[in-house]
This record gives sequence, structure tokens and C-alpha cells, in this order.
Amino acid sequence: FVAGTEVRPLRCERILCRAVKLKISLAPPDIGQPEVPELPKLTEPEPELERSPPAVPALEPLPPQLQRTHAKAAQKVLKGLRLNLQRLSAILPMGLGDGALGASIVKELFRTTKMRPFRALVLMPEVMLEEAEARYKAVAGGGLLVMRLEASDSGTDKVVKALTSSIGLVVVGSYADAIYFVRGFRRARSQLMNLLVCEMAHVALTDDEDAYKVVMEWEKTYRVQVLQSLFISGQSLEADPVQGLEEATMEVPGVPSYKVVARRGGPGGPEVFAVHLEQAQKSGLTVPLKLVVLQANSKGLIEGLAALHQSLGVEIVKAIPESAGGGKEEAVDVLNQEVQNRTQGQCKVLVGTAVPDAILVVGNQPDPMFLLQAVGQLAFKVRQKKAAYIVILGGSGPAPTAAWQAMSAHDPRLKLATQKAAVDRAKRGQSLGWEDLPSLLQDMLVDGFGPEKVSKNWLLKAVDEAILNAADSWDLMYGHFLAFRETMEDPTKPVPLGAEIHGVEVGKWVARQFLAWRSGTLSPNRRELLTQGGLDVEEKDSQSFAQGLAEFEQHVQDRHGNPYVPPAYFTPSGFPLAAWCIKQRADWRRGLLSVERQYMLDAVGFSPVAHPDDVAVREETRAVEAILRSGQLFPQKRRNRIFADLLKRYHPDSMARLVRRTNKAALDQVVQFLAGYRDWFLNPPRPPAKVEEIDSKLIGFDMD
Repeated sequence: FVAGTEVRPLRCERILCRAVKLKISLAPPDIGQPEVPELPKLTEPEPELERSPPAVPALEPLPPQLQRTHAKAAQKVLKGLRLNLQRLSAILPMGLGDGALGASIVKELFRTTKMRPFRALVLMPEVMLEEAEARYKAVAGGGLLVMRLEASDSGTDKVVKALTSSIGLVVVGSYADAIYFVRGFRRARSQLMNLLVCEMAHVALTDDEDAYKVVMEWEKTYRVQVLQSLFISGQSLEADPVQGLEEATMEVPGVPSYKVVARRGGPGGPEVFAVHLEQAQKSGLTVPLKLVVLQANSKGLIEGLAALHQSLGVEIVKAIPESAGGGKEEAVDVLNQEVQNRTQGQCKVLVGTAVPDAILVVGNQPDPMFLLQAVGQLAFKVRQKKAAYIVILGGSGPAPTAAWQAMSAHDPRLKLATQKAAVDRAKRGQSLGWEDLPSLLQDMLVDGFGPEKVSKNWLLKAVDEAILNAADSWDLMYGHFLAFRETMEDPTKPVPLGAEIHGVEVGKWVARQFLAWRSGTLSPNRRELLTQGGLDVEEKDSQSFAQGLAEFEQHVQDRHGNPYVPPAYFTPSGFPLAAWCIKQRADWRRGLLSVERQYMLDAVGFSPVAHPDDVAVREETRAVEAILRSGQLFPQKRRNRIFADLLKRYHPDSMARLVRRTNKAALDQVVQFLAGYRDWFLNPPRPPAKVEEIDSKLIGFDMD
């Protein structure tokens, strides 16, 4: 039926015939089949992860003595890992064969560990990636895949693919690129990482923030669980490490062959193997480093290098490449030709040499990590050399400063000697003489060779520049502080806030040190130095608290009862009231403030949580504090009800917000203020007997 009308069969046939004729008449003309070009035969590509690894570049064999050192270290490290030490360190000279020790440990651990899949992350400074990656790729195979970590989104994708498809995986990358592995690890939903290897871990003790986050604060920064961590370092990562497996473990009584971890150590864990720099020099593995200062001009440089060859037997001088902040290649080629002409071809200046006799540190901004590795390479003993030389031009500028910093990072003894020289220099207020230098600095400086202009005065000028530019500013300030203490008639009195000497504000520096001391951010070594300098933190802290209490009370009185203290505020007398308030609240929150001081602060209107900076929100929090203070001595149940009613009133999701049309962000700040006040209002500690009773005459208040 169509529109209620019966359609007869004959009519249907006619309609069908017309449709067919219409379709035929509209058919397109025949243009033939399109010509398809002949395509090459397609082959299914192999999966990327199953391809054979790329050819590993040729690696120079390590000196036999270094190979023996690596073998002993690997034995100790593997024993520590099998004893389930979560963190452990191996201390040995670095710069030559970097990556070889870690690669051998990872290979043996993969071979002997039954847990599958096996996951290891190897991180290091960018400068050593090429050689170390080659050494790790040399141990690949047998189900173990070694891949380079790329700093890109595609690199993260490759990490995800590798984590989900391989039974054994080693990812090699730089400290700066660790976040790309972490992203891939989370996307792959991996639960656990077997091993984290930190090569050249002592760079975390320098200004390298990326290395510090990985070595010292891995779990805090990246929140990725690691079963075990290995730190291969050129020096100890902490002042007083646990030394050796014997000190780190203890035997279980009744089970002679079983041990458990007794001391886990600090950030680097126990040092299961250690050959420190002094031991390496005594054993003949490395040689002492010497500093050579030449005139900062082309003639002085060429003549000085020629004299180094004639007087000290230097044959190969390594120049910092342009890619690492050194001089241009054309300039190095010209210098090399001139030096060879003067030495009959027996002394050369090269860029790519591995273990030279000397390093020439020039350039606008030498890479500190490259220098640190180059200094480590320089120190290894080859070709029967008795010493290694670091050559700088003049004493000032970025290149000499970088050279001093690299030497200090390489040798902790030199760092201590430089610190001592910095303190003495600041204490005197003038440059040091030759006899005033620490003996280690005297032995390190090369004088009296070749050109007559290389004298002790020239070297002293270079040392003075290094102290002022490369030494830690804290050591210089400490020297100024000692100098001021000697000028005080009564050294037992505190250093005034406005104290100055040599044009330096010592008083404010001392105040900052005590704030850092009390907040726990001052190192134990610096605390000990301040104590030796005559500062008593407990006595000073009591004086500071009493002064701050009086200053805060006067501040509130001057502002007609308003307790708000602006950020970075100093009182008219020069007292850092804002910093003092921050410290008191931090100590209160962490339980470091005595009960007596808590009640003393409360008595002058000091709250355990700061009022907001916004004026409108601060009016709300001041009203809330007034209510809380009015109910401090009420019974527990009534205090609970007061606090609950305030929380309901100011909660961002409450109906009161809709009625009052209050900004939600502002209410969040009020709720945060309440949260900070909660413990003091609901569960205050029992007042100490010595504290005067607080006036209990309170204005009646009823929340209803």
C-alpha cells in the first residue's frame, strides 16, 4: 500500500522497467581501467626492539691495574647487592674506562638474577654518555637490551615499548633526562625497577642540580620505587659514610652463613669498595695534579708550553674542544703547529687525546662536567709520567675559575685547602703570602720553570683570584666574621646586627646563620665552625626569641592590635621580624618549639598559623581567631562544637558561601587558617608550671 492506494502488479513492472532504462541511460562512459605503477615488493619490517644492536665503537683497553681494581670492586658490589643492601657505593678513580665497572655488574646481575623482567636505569653526566653507552652496549645480548634514553616524547614512547616487550632492559641516559624515563615508566604501568646505577655520582656534590635530584633525592623527586641503587663515584657522598660490608651487615646468631643489614648509611649507602685518591696515588694508579699559570697572551702561551716540554717532559697537551666551551679548532691547530716547531715535533696540542700529560684550560665558558672528567683522565698514570699538569692563562676569568672548581671537585683535600685559604684571606682582609698558603696548595703550584716571568708572585696572584672567584662565599664570610670577633672588646657578647668589617655586613650574615641552624638547613661542618668561632646557638637562640617576642608585641601595639607581619619585614630597630615569625611557626608545626615558648607566643597574640596577605581575607581570619581565643578555656566538648561550626560556616561547599556570595578561593584560605589552628585550639599541651597563669576572664560567646 502506498498512501492508502493499492498498487497493482502490472503497474509495478512498468515502474521497474522505467527505472532500469533511466539507470542505463545515466551510466558513465567506459574510460578503461586506471594504470597502476608497478610497486616494489613489500616486506614486513622487523620489530624495532628485535633488531640487532648497532655496531659498538671500538673501545680502548683499560690499563691492567685499573682492570684489577674494577674486578675487585665488582666482586664487592655484587656481594652487597646479594645481601639486599638497598643503596651502596663504590669509590674509585674515574675518568678512564667510565662505564666499564657498571656494565660488568649489570651483566652479571642479569645473568644470576631469576626475577623477570629485569629493569635497570643507568644515569650519568652528558659528557661521559658516548663512551659509557658503548661499554654498556658491549654487554647486551642473551635477552638483555641496552638502549639510549632520548630527551623527547618519542624517546618516552620507545621507553614504554621497551618496558612492555623486553625481558631484560638497560636504559642509559643523562641525569638531566631522567624525567623522560620516569614518564615512560609510569605510562607502561611498571611496578618496580631492579637497579638504578649512578655513574660519576660525585657530580651531585657540585652545582649540578639534576645529578643531586637523582643521587640524593630520587624517590622524593620522581616517586619511582627502586629495589637497589648503586653509586659509582670518585669520592665519598657524605662526611661519615659506613665503610665496608663488615660494618654494614651483621651475622644472625645461630646461622653462621646468614647476614642481615645492620647499618644502611646515608644517601650513598655503605661504601662496599673504596680506593680514594690518596690510596690511588700511593698504589701508582694515579699521579698528583699540578697547576701551571702562564701569561695570558699568545707568545707567553707558546713559550710556556715549550718550556713545559723541556723542563717537565710534557709531550701531549689536551685542549678543550669548542663544543665544550674551549677555543676554536683553527686556533688550536695554529697553536699546535707553533709548539711543534719550537719542540721539533716532540710536544703536541690535541683535542681528542684520551690520557694526556697536561690539559690547557682556555675558553669563554668551559663545561664544568667536561673538565671534571678530563681532570680524572689526566690523573691516571700512563707513559711513566710522575705528575699531570693543568695549564691556565693568568688568574682571572671563567676558564681559571672553572679549572680550580674542577680540581676541587676531583680532590676533596684540595677543596679543604682552598676553604682554609679563603678563611685566612678574608680574616686578613688582604692577599696571602707564599708562606701563608696551605702546604697542599704550595705543592700543587709549579714555579721556577722555563720563562723567568713564572714566579711565585705571579702564582700568588692567580691563587688570590681563585679564592675570590672559585671558593665558597660562605668561607669568605666566615673569615670576615672571625676578623670582627677579634675586634670586639667582649667576645662573649653577641655580634650586633649592624656589624661591619672590610666593608662587609657581618652582623646580618650571623643572623642568617642562626636562622639556618635552627631550621636544620646548616651543615654539621658549618655548625662546628661557628661553634669554634665562639657562637653559642642555644644562648643566641634564647636572645633572639626574647628579642623577637618583644619586637612582635611592640609591632602589634603600634598597629592597634593587628598581628599581621608583612613578608620580609624588618622592624625600625633592624630586627628581621618576618623571618623570625616564619621560623617560630615552622618550629611550632614540627614540634621543635618548647611548650613554654608556645604559651609565651600565644600570650602576646602570636598565632600558630600566619594570617593571609589579602586584606579582605585577613579580616575574616582575624574574626575567626578572636572566636577561637574566646573559647580557649571552654570544656573540650564545647571547643569541638565551636570549631565544627566555624568549619561549616567557612567551608567552600557550604550553603553559607552561596548566601554570603563569598569567593571560594578566599574561603579556602580561611579553612587553611582553621586547619593550622586546630591542634592548638582542640588539643593544647598542658601549660608548664613556670608560666604565669593566663587571664581566664573571657567574654562569653555562644555559637548558637
